[in-house]
Amino acid sequence: MKAIIVDDQLDNRLQLRSLLDEHIPGIQITGEAENVGEAQLLVLHQSPDVLFLDVEMSDGTGFDLLDRIGEYRCLVVFVTAFQQYAVKAFKTNAVDYLLKPVIADELIETCQKLEDWWKIMKRDTGKQVMYRKAVKFAAEQATDSKPAEQLVISSHKGMEIVQTQDIKYIEADNTYSKFHLNDSRQLTASRPILEYEELLNPDSFFRVHRSYIINVQFLELFIPKKATAILKDGSELPVSRRKAPAFTEFLRNMPL
Repeated sequence: MKAIIVDDQLDNRLQLRSLLDEHIPGIQITGEAENVGEAQLLVLHQSPDVLFLDVEMSDGTGFDLLDRIGEYRCLVVFVTAFQQYAVKAFKTNAVDYLLKPVIADELIETCQKLEDWWKIMKRDTGKQVMYRKAVKFAAEQATDSKPAEQLVISSHKGMEIVQTQDIKYIEADNTYSKFHLNDSRQLTASRPILEYEELLNPDSFFRVHRSYIINVQFLELFIPKKATAILKDGSELPVSRRKAPAFTEFLRNMPL
């Protein structure tokens, strides 16, 4: 895969290039840019497979660059200093990111995912469109601290956009998460349930058990003595003894 590094700090570019050269032989760095304008020309000229993209630069943001280059076909890895709102946006939309300073282990894990996605997108142009939508959502949410109204569910099959209001509950499946949706579909995401607990609106979703997060809009009945939550579709989910008091208090404080 051909890659371009875009960052307005030379030290950051050199460090990332060094890590890629040392640990990721399958990625070839074909160019570097230090600002949005320079990066735009480089991307249009080289058509890279991967873009390692700084979020904030001297003449704009990485999001501005993506707007300028339009229907790009490359994969994007945002490289940023720690900003909780931005990281949450990337996670919500299944977009790859790296925190500065970049760590070798995290880079290796990210590049393994890039290789999988590169193969998927080469086979299916529809997945390219879905991927660009996911990145666009991430860009919009990175500057907005409100809870996400949709998640981009990523699996070995590709990406799917899900409205959070349509999620009945999420079930842990080892290191995966199974989404049970209002239209009776099930989607399996390649992320652990803990990550989704951190992303979802805490006013609507409650983790009642180590294996279950419930959207309380679909809750019909909670039976404390049986430690059971019954949803409107008849599903019965366990509520852990440890979580039961907090869940009871949560329900009492819900707006009518």
